[in-house]
Amino acid sequence: MRNNFISVIVPIYNVEKYLKKCIESIINQTYKDLEIILVDDGSTDDSGKICDEYASKDTRIKVIHKVNGGQSSARNAGIDVCTSGGEFITFVDGDDYLAADMYEYLFNNKIEGGICCCGIADVSKYKIYDIKLHNDIVDLTGNDILEKYLDIQLEVYNNGKAQSLNLSTSFCNKLFSKKLFGKIRFPEGLLNEDNFIILDILNKAVKVRCLPENKYYYVKRLGSTTQKEFNLRSLDLLESRKTQEKQIAKYLPNSIWKSRVLTLLACINVLVLLATVDNRKNLKSDIGSLYQTVYERKDFINKLGLKYKIKLKLFLLFPELFFIIFHQKLKLTRIYKQIFYN
Repeated sequence: MRNNFISVIVPIYNVEKYLKKCIESIINQTYKDLEIILVDDGSTDDSGKICDEYASKDTRIKVIHKVNGGQSSARNAGIDVCTSGGEFITFVDGDDYLAADMYEYLFNNKIEGGICCCGIADVSKYKIYDIKLHNDIVDLTGNDILEKYLDIQLEVYNNGKAQSLNLSTSFCNKLFSKKLFGKIRFPEGLLNEDNFIILDILNKAVKVRCLPENKYYYVKRLGSTTQKEFNLRSLDLLESRKTQEKQIAKYLPNSIWKSRVLTLLACINVLVLLATVDNRKNLKSDIGSLYQTVYERKDFINKLGLKYKIKLKLFLLFPELFFIIFHQKLKLTRIYKQIFYN
C-alpha cells in the first residue's frame, strides 16, 4: 500500500453537461499521486464515453461501467476496486468540481486513522457562494467529534444559521483514512446515503481536522438527487435520521435528544415535500406514519426553532390545512429554482 496515494471515487450518472469540468478539475490537481476511479452507473447519455476518452489519455484513471444501481452502488463499486491502492480515499460527485489545490491542501493536513475536511462553496446558475465559515484549523477527538457534528446539524437545520465549522455530512469535502471504511458501505437503493453511515465513520476516526478554506464546489442543479420534489424515496431522509438516533443511542446516549430533534426536522422536510403532491389519497399510510413519528417525539417539539414548532403543531392539529398552505408556497419555490439553479 502506498502511503501517499489517494483514491478518488467519482459516481457518474447522466451528467455529460458537467462531467468534463469535473474530471479536468481532478486530473489537473497540484497533488498528482492519485488513483481516479470513474464509475459510470449505467448512464444513458455520453457520460460513459467521456469517461473512456479521459482514461485513454491518463493512466491514473480507471473506468467501471455498471448497470444502474444508484449513487451508493456506484460509490461502493469504487471502494471495492481501490482496496489495493493507497492509504487515503475521497469522493467527488460527477456534476461538481474541485479547486486545483484541494487534494494538496487536504493531504498536507492529513490524519492517519482519521479525517481531514475542507469547506464547500455552493454554485448556482449566476453566482458562487464562497463563504468562509471559520479562520483557524480545528481538531476534534473522542466524543467531541460526534457532539460537534450534532451541534452543527442543529445550527443549520434548526436555527437557520451557517455552520460554524466545516464538519458537514457530505463525503465529498473529506480525505478519509481508508481503513475507517472496513466493511462499512453506503446503503444501496436509498437517497441521503451519507446520513446513514457518517456517524459510524466519524465514531471510528481517531481525529477529525477541519480546515477553513473552501476547496469543493457543489453545483446546485434541478436534476440532482438532492433537488427533487416528493417521491417515495424522499422518505429516506427520515429513515436516515432514525438510523442516526440508534447510532447516537449507542455512541453518545446523553445527546440522544439532539438526534430526535433532527428527526423531527426531517419530518418537516418530508411533509413540506408531500405538499407538492396534488393528490395524496394514495399516501395516507405514509402520512399516518409521519404523524406517528412526530407524535412519538412530541416532547422534543419545544426544542425546535419557532417556525418549525408552528409547522409541526399545525400538522398535528390540522393536517389538511398544513398541506394546503405549503402547496401554494412551493409553487413559488419551483419558479425560484428554475431561475437560479443550473
